[in-house]
Amino acid sequence: LGLIAVPVVGNSINVDTSEEKITILDHDVSYERGEDKITIFDGEEHVDFTGSDEIEIFDKMLEFFDGSEFSKAIICLELLLIFAEVVICLAYFTLKEIDKVFVNVNKDDSPFGKDNPIAFKKTAYYLIAIMVVKVISDIIVGIIIGNISFNISLTTIFIILSLFTLSYIFEYGYELQNKED
Repeated sequence: LGLIAVPVVGNSINVDTSEEKITILDHDVSYERGEDKITIFDGEEHVDFTGSDEIEIFDKMLEFFDGSEFSKAIICLELLLIFAEVVICLAYFTLKEIDKVFVNVNKDDSPFGKDNPIAFKKTAYYLIAIMVVKVISDIIVGIIIGNISFNISLTTIFIILSLFTLSYIFEYGYELQNKED
């Protein structure tokens, strides 16, 4: 819904700084700059922005809707929503693998079943994929807005390493159990 609504509403806002006019959904609103205030006229009614913060916000809004800033915002929003959908799918698969471990432990007498090490490894791989998608989204959005930055969570890395370690421990436990039987 956001991928449809934001461009439709955003494209219906037109700013003309040369004539000091804003059009929102085919409704014209004019504004006038004074020394220390901005007055917005809507027919017979008007609103004054007098504080420096209010004037700065109004100027940023004009800059946002006048030019390419709005297009950048729409592209960033749509990309972030797409990346969020990918992360949600990966999180779903991660939770599904964790559920498999609990089901296997509940159904068998021993937690060292043959499927548990595989589930731990898949969980670790899904977490790696989530981390990579996050870094890629940070880089792409950073390129668009002109401020590239990303971070990698050390906690996530330690969890991934722990899951791989658990998978090898459970795999070894499964082999020992098979030799004992």
